[in-house]
Amino acid sequence: MKITPELVEHVADLARLKLSDGERKRMETQLGDILAYIGLLDELDTSGVSPT
Repeated sequence: MKITPELVEHVADLARLKLSDGERKRMETQLGDILAYIGLLDELDTSGVSPT
């Protein structure tokens, strides 16, 4: 999923956040990094790991 400025604005609106242009850009980068990390975790083979 690509994080777009429109998506950041939508998330900020849902959270009732007023973000400056700099904050919006930072959030776009940070959300992209978080989703990339989750993608890496999703690729891990956990078939031998018991649920906790």
